[in-house]
Amino acid sequence: MSAVETPKKSGLDLIKWLLALGIVIALIVGNHYYEDTIASAYRILAMLAGGGIALLIFLTTETGKRFAAFAREARIEIRKVVWPTRSQTVKTTLVVMVFTIVMALLLWAVDAILVVLIEWIMRL
Repeated sequence: MSAVETPKKSGLDLIKWLLALGIVIALIVGNHYYEDTIASAYRILAMLAGGGIALLIFLTTETGKRFAAFAREARIEIRKVVWPTRSQTVKTTLVVMVFTIVMALLLWAVDAILVVLIEWIMRL
């Protein structure tokens, strides 16, 4: 069996989490409080800057480091994907559409037969 590595818990991580959360809460409250007095463009810039700072603080925690590593690995894996060509996509789409229509007609026919059969049984 492989041992699962548990992340180290530190008091500094908790402080970083609380700081990042505090920044996000301050941004939300500030955006609402200054809604009528400060132009939207400035509030958006402040939200982006504050959000960036909170993200940077988050990325310095153990969880943030693991998330960043996961994101890097996911990006590497996405680059390995072989995407279908346009003609393959069109052909596959047509096959799915035809199959859907055939199945809809088949289910409609079975339903119609069952309705007729149940009406015939009810008349007996």
